[in-house]
Amino acid sequence: MKQAELDQLEQEDQVGRKAATAYENFIGPFMDAKRMDLFDAFQTISINEPEMLQETKRQLLVLNTLDQEIKTIIETGKMASQQLSQIPKERH
Repeated sequence: MKQAELDQLEQEDQVGRKAATAYENFIGPFMDAKRMDLFDAFQTISINEPEMLQETKRQLLVLNTLDQEIKTIIETGKMASQQLSQIPKERH
């Protein structure tokens, strides 16, 4: 494996580990709380307020997209870590 590929894997591993720590300690709980806030808001919005319903849905979609993006970074880091663990230690 080329040095540039090793460097890329190590970077993805580090970023993934940092993202996982941030997700577990702050981002995940924040996302859960925000989803609950949006659900609570949704329950109180009148059907006669379609703009508010759309805005609430838009916020939930943005939140879910961000959540999925962070989880993808974490998974990419896990895969990079797994690849690195399969390379003999003297090579990296």
